[in-house]
Amino acid sequence: MQQLPALALALLATLVATRLLMPLARRLGHHWGLVDRPSWRRRQKEAVPCSGGLAIYVVVVAAATTLWLTVGPAFAPGAIIALVVAGLCVLVLGVVDDRFGLHAEKKLLGQAIVATIPMAAGLTLESLWLPGLGVVQLGPASGSITLLWYLGFINSINLIDGLDGLAGGIVAFVICAIFIGVAGIDPVGMIWSAVFFGAVTGFLRDNLSGQRIFLGDAGSMLLGLWLAGLALGLGASTPTVPWLALCAMLVPVLDTVST
Repeated sequence: MQQLPALALALLATLVATRLLMPLARRLGHHWGLVDRPSWRRRQKEAVPCSGGLAIYVVVVAAATTLWLTVGPAFAPGAIIALVVAGLCVLVLGVVDDRFGLHAEKKLLGQAIVATIPMAAGLTLESLWLPGLGVVQLGPASGSITLLWYLGFINSINLIDGLDGLAGGIVAFVICAIFIGVAGIDPVGMIWSAVFFGAVTGFLRDNLSGQRIFLGDAGSMLLGLWLAGLALGLGASTPTVPWLALCAMLVPVLDTVST
């Protein structure tokens, strides 16, 4: 209960900051041509900017920097820097895809390259907690399984991003699952989860209000990458966190497999 004021502050600050940045994100989306145009598959009657991920990135990185300087990192500092750098890289990849379109093979290759950044910093799945067996070491299979972990999260959120609020809502749900996993165990992890949740819900307010802005490939891939990394980072101290995140991701994962 002692963390409640800090949690409330972290959530409200990032929510408000994201809301304040959304008008700028919309203008940048129109200016850079990052728009989702009307088609037979879309309900909107005019072009909608798909640049919501830009605002989320700025807010989360700013909040993460503030947290790092005040309460400390949620996990290894090098891993957090890697997630920030990887987030920027996947954001650029998504912007290129939103603006010009990329073949699926090239986009998948780009995602795999980006995933190696947090992997090199130690955000890997070295072991897995299994009911009845405890913690099982993955050994040589760790690298391949970790890469699939990142690609699965990135593409699940990316491909599910078709209906208003769906991708953002699922991300918020997964963050809640991660929060439950660290609640009462990892106070710093709780605050970082609140930061992430606040930024996503700040975006959802505009996303659900008259279709004023979308995540786009840039935003959806960014959120997928960060979810994957956050679950692995916090899972080092709480082994059940990756399982909770994966179970919460069940709907988009099944959608990805069946697509």
